[in-house]
Amino acid sequence: MDSFLDRVAERAGLSTRQEADRLARATMSALSERITAGQINDLSPGLPPELGTELAGHTGQAVAFDKSTFLDRISGEIETVDLDEAERQIRVVFAVLREWVPDEEIDDTLGQLSPELADMFRPS
Repeated sequence: MDSFLDRVAERAGLSTRQEADRLARATMSALSERITAGQINDLSPGLPPELGTELAGHTGQAVAFDKSTFLDRISGEIETVDLDEAERQIRVVFAVLREWVPDEEIDDTLGQLSPELADMFRPS
């Protein structure tokens, strides 16, 4: 079975597993800022080991920010200035995440996001 990062790398068209790791960690870090600590605790057990620790350090209050800010935060981490490409890659991470995490936890996470961010979780 492919690992989470292998799936992200393949589907996002990334050349290395390290690029997939950076993308997945940046995405999960930004997501963890948008959801409550309780939801982080509920979401973490369903994550693959390579990402479980990424959420563990986020225990503060959820911060409201829009899709543009979300994309900016992640694009800075993955070193791309093309926000359309960043969004495409983030959607890949979310698609793979849906395969790993129970549906009820995805639904609970989506309930804490703005409609424009929640839409990034949905298949395109």
